[in-house]
Amino acid sequence: MRTRRSMDDFSDADVAWLMDRAAAHREGSASRVVPPPVVGLLFLETSLRTRLGFSAAAARLGGWPLPVFEQRHSAISMDESVAHTVRALSGYCDVIVTRLPVPLNSDVLPLRPRCPILSGGDRGPAGEHPTQALIDLFALRNDLGGAAGRSVVVVGDPRMRSVVSLCRLLVRQGVGEIRVLTVPGLLAGRQPPGGVADRVRAVFDWSDAAGADFLYVAGIPHEAVSLEDRDRLRLTPERLAGLGEGCVVTSPLPVIDEIDEESWADPRLRAFEHSDDALFVRMALLELVLGAAG
Repeated sequence: MRTRRSMDDFSDADVAWLMDRAAAHREGSASRVVPPPVVGLLFLETSLRTRLGFSAAAARLGGWPLPVFEQRHSAISMDESVAHTVRALSGYCDVIVTRLPVPLNSDVLPLRPRCPILSGGDRGPAGEHPTQALIDLFALRNDLGGAAGRSVVVVGDPRMRSVVSLCRLLVRQGVGEIRVLTVPGLLAGRQPPGGVADRVRAVFDWSDAAGADFLYVAGIPHEAVSLEDRDRLRLTPERLAGLGEGCVVTSPLPVIDEIDEESWADPRLRAFEHSDDALFVRMALLELVLGAAG
């Protein structure tokens, strides 16, 4: 059974099918292509949108979410391994969606899982969040017609797994350019995301965001930089004023202080609309890994 943890695990044909299928769900024209699935949700790391989004996607497909938030443990025995937890859960489900605090690799994967495994985000130097990248691509498609030739500016920490997956996907989709608006402290010892150095350029001033078609406020982990640097990267009404009228602004959410509260009144900021549409991408993802794309 196939595990999909990286953007490399989705072919261009997969991506095209997912975008079309998610659009059909959004329009209400999608007919059923898989039996109602039982979806295991192995979330050993805190999540809200990804966990609830896949729960809702399973329900919308007529299926059932089966959540697991901890490994088996007790006061008199050691914890069960993640691999054994995954293997046991795979016997009860049609597909498993994982959010793990460790890399989703052979160390935590069982030798013979009984169902496909889809990453909802993992950790480590190669950590990715491919399902979020596909949600962001769907936003680009709906609002701007796609990524091809577009100028994308990512604000925040380029090490975030959502940024890594998004940059890799955008390059495959023929993006015009990717600028990462960040601070030097977040670049120390780090290559551009996903090994796409020839297409990703670091910038350090909001004036460098001018001309962007798509502004992606990725966020900054707690205590990753100083408060002064957080202020330098915060999206404010004044900084929004420097963007073009047709620029689409979004975020994978959650937002803590990366976007000023007054900025949410700007109609170009569409993060919650894109979060709503994420449901349809997750429905299509479940169908894809269950073999609906052939």
